[in-house]
Amino acid sequence: MGIGMLMVVGEKDAEDVMLRLKGLKENAQIIGYIDARAAAEEPAVVFAE
Repeated sequence: MGIGMLMVVGEKDAEDVMLRLKGLKENAQIIGYIDARAAAEEPAVVFAE
């Protein structure tokens, strides 16, 4: 099993998108977010807990 489809949406749109997907009987979950970082920092992946 894996991630079947990935959608990247703005934080302000996330709740609406989740409601619409659940209305379509899709099993939607938030799995992470994009966070601003200082230019000198190394790239990183952040997963929701």
